[in-house]
Amino acid sequence: MSVPLVIEKIYSARIKPVLSKKSTEWLMKIPFVENGINGKIRKQLIQAFGGQFHQIVIGAAALSTEVQTFLTKINFPYTTGYGMTECGPLISYAPPEEYRMFAVGKVMDTLEIKIDSEDAARVVGEIMVRGENVMVGYYKNEEETKAAIDADGWLHTGDLGLIDKD
Repeated sequence: MSVPLVIEKIYSARIKPVLSKKSTEWLMKIPFVENGINGKIRKQLIQAFGGQFHQIVIGAAALSTEVQTFLTKINFPYTTGYGMTECGPLISYAPPEEYRMFAVGKVMDTLEIKIDSEDAARVVGEIMVRGENVMVGYYKNEEETKAAIDADGWLHTGDLGLIDKD
C-alpha cells in the first residue's frame, strides 16, 4: 500500500532523471532498445520495493497522469483504490490485470454506490456509498454524523466521480 506522493517522489528522483538524459532519450526512440530500458527500470523499481510483492495499491489521493502513464507503459504491477476512513476504509478496487488508468475499480461487494447526478456516466456528481462497512457515525458528534450520512443511510463522501457500465 502506498500514497501517490511516495510513488511520485521515487519517479521524480530516480526514474525521470535517467529518462531525461539525452542519450536515454535518443535510445528510447529505438523500439527494441526502449523495451529493454523499460524492462530494466521496471526490474529496478520492483527491487526498490523489496522485490517480493504481487502489486502496489495506491490510494488516498489521485496519482499524477505522468506517473500513471509511465507505470502502465513499463507494465509495473500497480493499481489504485478508492476509500476513506469512514468506510472501513476501502470503497472500490481493481486488481492490476483489470486496472484501467484514471479509474478506481469496482465497488466492494459489501457496498452500494451511486453518483448524485442526473447522468452518472456522463455528468460528474458526488460519490455516495452505503453498506455494512460504512461507519455508524462520528464519535460523540451527532451533528457531523447527520451531515455525512443521510436518512437513507447514504454516506456523502464529498468526492466527485462518474460510474461507467463496468
